[in-house]
Amino acid sequence: MNLGRNPLLLVFALVFLVLFVVLPMLSNRKSDDKYSAKERGLRTFQVLRLIDRAEQAHAAANSGRFTSELGGLVAGDAKLRDGLALTPITVTTLSAGTSGGRQAYYVQLQSDIVSLGQTRVAGSKPVLNCVILKKTSGVDCPVGSITRKGVAPPPETTTTTD
Repeated sequence: MNLGRNPLLLVFALVFLVLFVVLPMLSNRKSDDKYSAKERGLRTFQVLRLIDRAEQAHAAANSGRFTSELGGLVAGDAKLRDGLALTPITVTTLSAGTSGGRQAYYVQLQSDIVSLGQTRVAGSKPVLNCVILKKTSGVDCPVGSITRKGVAPPPETTTTTD
């Protein structure tokens, strides 16, 4: 078989090569590339806020009781569902109960950038534990959160004098 004499066979061979070899190689991207490290870190904080908001809504609708059922929270909140489905975030713990006679919940979640744990006792501000797993520009533990090094300080400010 001489491909030089039959250009039609050469064209079919090139089309086959492009369609079944080159294009699949180009389309095989990792799913982690969908969001940058900064976006994944910030989305982790966003999902934590969404869980807190959903827990508070659940408590308001159920005589002040929080829930340990993540499925119930996700079913009632499309943003939370999308946040968990589209970003590689794992909710490792969600528990609810009483603390000192008051309702409380604890949630722990993690991405490859940050690990967060939050406790809320009814009628109180939440307490946030924050550990940065991968230093990423634009992703920091919030001021006042508990970190490995103690309480997160306010961001450093620099002043310039002219």
